[in-house]
Amino acid sequence: MQPDVLEALGRVFEAPDSHETRLVVGDRLLELGDPRGELVQLQHAGGPPTRRAAWLLRKHRRTLLGPLERVAFHDAGFRLGFAHDVILRSSELYRLDRDGIDTSPYWSTVRRLGLARSARGWALAQDLPGLDEVRTLGNDALLDLLTGPTRAWTGLGLEGATLRDPFGEADAALLEALPELPRVLPSLRRLTVDPSGLREAQDLLPALDLRTLTVHTTWMDARLAALVPPGLERLVLSWPAWFGRSSWELELCGRTLLIRRHARLPDPPVALLRLLRVTHRHFPFTRVVIEDHAGWTAPPGRIAQLRLHHDLRECMGVREVSAPGWWTG
Repeated sequence: MQPDVLEALGRVFEAPDSHETRLVVGDRLLELGDPRGELVQLQHAGGPPTRRAAWLLRKHRRTLLGPLERVAFHDAGFRLGFAHDVILRSSELYRLDRDGIDTSPYWSTVRRLGLARSARGWALAQDLPGLDEVRTLGNDALLDLLTGPTRAWTGLGLEGATLRDPFGEADAALLEALPELPRVLPSLRRLTVDPSGLREAQDLLPALDLRTLTVHTTWMDARLAALVPPGLERLVLSWPAWFGRSSWELELCGRTLLIRRHARLPDPPVALLRLLRVTHRHFPFTRVVIEDHAGWTAPPGRIAQLRLHHDLRECMGVREVSAPGWWTG
C-alpha cells in the first residue's frame, strides 16, 4: 500500500468519529486512485446503496477491510468508506493473536460487532473502546456482562444465547441474572432477540428505553406481536437469522415498511410473503419501500413479483410502493 494512502488512513484511525476528516481523506484517496475514496463519496451522497458502491465492496473487500478481512464475514457493513458493522468468523479467531489482528487500527471505526458466540470475540469486544453494540453473545459472555463490570453498550444482541435448550431446560444462572439488564445497561437503545429470548425478556422490556427492537423470526403471531413494547421507533423482523446477519429484513417505521434484501436471492421466499401479510395484520402499514443491500440487481421472477404486488395492493390495501428500477426488470 502506498505511503500516502497509509498516511491518509491513519488520519481517520486517529479521529474515527469525525465525518469531516473522512470526507477530506476520501477526496485525497480519490486523487491517489484508491477505491475507498470513491466509496466515501458514494456513501456520503446518502440514500439506498447504489450498484457501484456494492460492486466496490465486493471487488475491493480485502483492501477495504484490511487485516479484519481474515477474521470477518464477507458482508461487513461500511459507513463513509470504513468498516462499521463486523461479524466475526469463529473458525478464524485464532488469527487475532497469531497475526496481531486484535491490535489493528482498522478496529477503530467498528461500532457493532457480532461475536459468533465465541469467548475470544467477547474478550476482543471488551478491548475495543469504540464499540457500542455487541451481538450473538454466548451464554458465558452474556452472564459475564450481566454480573460483572460492563461498558455502557447502547446495542445488545441476545440471539446467540441459549436461555432454554430445545427440551425446555433453562440456564438457571443466566435467567436469574437477566432481570439485571435494565440496571446494568441503562443506556440500551437497540435490542436483538429471537422469539424465545423475547418471551424470556418480556417483563424487562417496559424498564428499557428501547428505540429499536430486532426479532430474528420467520413468523409473527398474536402472542409474539403482543410482546412488542409500544413506542418503538423501529421494529425489525429479520429473516432468517444467520450469525447476526439476515437475508431479508422487514423494518417498520411508523406506517412505513422497508423491505431490505441482503442476500443474493432472486425471489422473496414464500415464507417471507406470509410473514409480510401477518405483520400487516398486527402492525398495519400504508407505505412500502423496497431496497437492495446485496449488490445484485437481478429482478425477482415475474410470478413472485406479481404475487408480492398483489398482496400489498389488494390484500393489504397499500397504495404507495417504492422500488428500485431493477425490481420491475
